[in-house]
Amino acid sequence: MTVTPTSVNIVCKNAAGEKQESQKEFAGSAGVKAEVESFAASIAAGSLDPRGRPQEAISDLRVLQAMLDSGEQKGAVRVIVAK
Repeated sequence: MTVTPTSVNIVCKNAAGEKQESQKEFAGSAGVKAEVESFAASIAAGSLDPRGRPQEAISDLRVLQAMLDSGEQKGAVRVIVAK
């Protein structure tokens, strides 16, 4: 995984062991404004945006922890298992 302020590049293996690459680009923002807008829209609509579920927050924390662990191990590859 390579993270820049405007993109995330991920290289992983699929279930068949084949290499998969994906890239997600973002506007030059930390995303806080979009998260607050989504939260407010969820309240107004009376329904939760699936991206705001607690499970999504836990998934974010798993990625951050893996990044920290990798950094402590001089860039060692970390495996994140989706739950």
